[in-house]
Amino acid sequence: MPVIVISLKYGLKMAFVATALSSVTVLFLSYQRSFSTINADIILIGILFLLAWLLGQMTETQYEIRSNLQLEVASRKRAEKEIKKQLGFLQNLIDTIPNPIFYTNLDLSFTGCNKAFTDFFGIPQEELLRKTIWDVFPPDPCEKICCILNKPQDSELLKLELTLTNHKGSLREVILNNAVIFDTENKALSLLGILIDITEERQFQKEMARVDKLNLICEMAAGIAHEIRNPITTVKGFLQLYQMKPNNDTIQENAQLMIEELDRANSIITEYLSLAKNQTLNLTSKNLNHIILSIAPLLEADASILEKNLKLDLKDDIPDSLFDEAQIRQLLLNICHNGLEAMEAGGTLTIRTYLQDAQIVLEINDQGKGISKDIQDKIGTPFVTDKENGTGLGLAVCYSIASRHNASITFDTGPKGTTFYIRFRT
Repeated sequence: MPVIVISLKYGLKMAFVATALSSVTVLFLSYQRSFSTINADIILIGILFLLAWLLGQMTETQYEIRSNLQLEVASRKRAEKEIKKQLGFLQNLIDTIPNPIFYTNLDLSFTGCNKAFTDFFGIPQEELLRKTIWDVFPPDPCEKICCILNKPQDSELLKLELTLTNHKGSLREVILNNAVIFDTENKALSLLGILIDITEERQFQKEMARVDKLNLICEMAAGIAHEIRNPITTVKGFLQLYQMKPNNDTIQENAQLMIEELDRANSIITEYLSLAKNQTLNLTSKNLNHIILSIAPLLEADASILEKNLKLDLKDDIPDSLFDEAQIRQLLLNICHNGLEAMEAGGTLTIRTYLQDAQIVLEINDQGKGISKDIQDKIGTPFVTDKENGTGLGLAVCYSIASRHNASITFDTGPKGTTFYIRFRT
């Protein structure tokens, strides 16, 4: 019994030691019996050695297998730890990329994304892993993505332009690039997608087109405005002479009407000339809030006459910046007058200032009916207006003033009103 226990517990060497000790004991007992049972004892010793060898060998084999398994488990754990480390590094690397990136399996279920993707859509990664691309993207691009997965070997990089709504509810124009990922045997594994936000680029292109058009108009204006003013001045002078003639009320009334129209034409030319990009700026360090407060009484008077309201919401943390005060006042007056004219009696015009992304933001909101869709893309172009008696020069002058101050103008409009945002660099 001890030979069996030792063989199973300690292996081959200890099994032989135990068997040798047992053999000595058997021989000693046989000696005391005058070797009367020597043959049986020798057979027993042989059986013990054979049993020790078999059980010891089996135990050694088990030890070897167990040791190999432990080494394999340890190796796999090290490999798993290394893989997790590499995956963590790759995820951190992908998270530093500013473009939203996602990847899916062949069923188009999300298997991962970077931080920019979760920030864009406002969907936590854990929740995203339970969704498919059909839950996030519009149907049309999803169908096109399905087409490239149907024939992955023949597919190339799929480039789609689409409009998406981010987590803030803003519409963003993006380019969606998709590519199929293959393994070493050229078998499709997954789908990789990258979103490139081109909203600012598109806005910049529209702004550059508008500026180019405006510059052309300004060059034309500078060339012809003075030539037009000369005959206007001459005609106005003769009309004033006619007014001096006595006892001719009809001529005087008609002359007065024509003089008023000539003055109106002259004011339009003055506004037209103010579009010129080479106007001299008188930049001084001013606080935008102070400029607004300086013309607030005038705006309040205009609003009161029209039975409308003016509300100011000016943040105290607005820093001083370089402004041409006269031109900023003109910008404010133009946009505010447009807002007041767009509203029904009882409406409220709100002027706000605040800091956002290291920029001073001037926000002017009215409660009118909104800007017509037909002219929204042309806002800021001279003579484009939806007002019956408007010249379409007021906003064009505002855009020109903003451009000279390295500022930008954007707007949101709808049935409940229009909000203009003028952003100045600090």
